Amino acid sequence: MELYLRAKNLELDDRARAFVDRKVNRIGRHLPNITTATVELSLESTRSQDARAVAQITLDINGTILRGEERGANVMAALNAVVDVMDQRVQRYKGRVY
Repeated sequence: MELYLRAKNLELDDRARAFVDRKVNRIGRHLPNITTATVELSLESTRSQDARAVAQITLDINGTILRGEERGANVMAALNAVVDVMDQRVQRYKGRVY
């Protein structure tokens, strides 16, 4: 699985990159035939303090695209939320395919 990481309006340190890698590999454990995974993290200026960070994960599974997007107070919270959403989508996809 190839992992692409994009950050907009924020700097990612090594600790954050390792956190993203660990979370995405958790998804890949459930579905081994993922070809590419794209993680996009960004900070937006909004009125709501709880929706500043946006995390989006796009998985390419042999031509099938699974995508999830969540918002949170910080990047780590948004990433945790989107990983939970993607776990549900992967389980649903596996139920349909298998």
